[in-house]
Amino acid sequence: MAKLIKRAIFITNKMEKLLRKNGSKVPEDVRERAQQTIAELRESIRRGDVEQVRRGLKQLRPVQKRYFPGAHKPVWRGIAEFLGLALVVSLFLRTFVVAAFTIPSSSMNPTLAPGDIILVWRSAYGVTLPFTNRQLLKIRSPRRWKITVFTTKGLPVAKKDRGKAFIKRVVGLPGEEIEIKDGEIYVNGKLAPKPRSLSTVKYIRKGLPAFNNAQKVKVPPGMYFVLGDNTEDSEDSRFWGFLPEENIRGRAFLIFFPRSRIHSI
Repeated sequence: MAKLIKRAIFITNKMEKLLRKNGSKVPEDVRERAQQTIAELRESIRRGDVEQVRRGLKQLRPVQKRYFPGAHKPVWRGIAEFLGLALVVSLFLRTFVVAAFTIPSSSMNPTLAPGDIILVWRSAYGVTLPFTNRQLLKIRSPRRWKITVFTTKGLPVAKKDRGKAFIKRVVGLPGEEIEIKDGEIYVNGKLAPKPRSLSTVKYIRKGLPAFNNAQKVKVPPGMYFVLGDNTEDSEDSRFWGFLPEENIRGRAFLIFFPRSRIHSI
């Protein structure tokens, strides 16, 4: 009984305040009936008439639901809805807009160091169906020298790396003939000029074991040749072959942490 009376007092006070502040939303006849019900409900509360209190609350409920939906939600429900919305927004941003990625190894030294946290533009190349390799919308194709994040699904990587996300630099595009020679990348027999940021980076062949130690490799349609900037310590296309475009999940564009290393990439 005490719980019902306490709830009735809360609802009558709240409804009275809502009618006073937002009464213009409610038709005049409905508003007058609601005010009369509130007055009768207060009298029933004063007398402790439980049946009349229940009847009064029942009469107010349609007005509350129609004209003031959500006004009497429990606090826990409001918090749950807010957290649910925040989770949905977070998942949407992470899946389709921007995601953080922690560099796990030295394979991209000196550009990226172990422990760096970078931001990845997830929709740089297109929109992919979450948890699959199916691309729903293609926006553009990866360009040479851009740093990409991709899944290892279907690649002949070590067992410990299956299902993980890798980060490498695109050096060979579909249809190109790629050769690693004298620390440089040659495309279709011509030296590919490197960005200034890679002036100290020297690429090492290590025999190209994925291609039977061929001197040159031809990139098939829909595939890319990717390398780590630290080719002395990088598992990349030299070892597991070409990267399918469908595996690419986004382009790295910023070192976000630590603060001393914040800059675009």
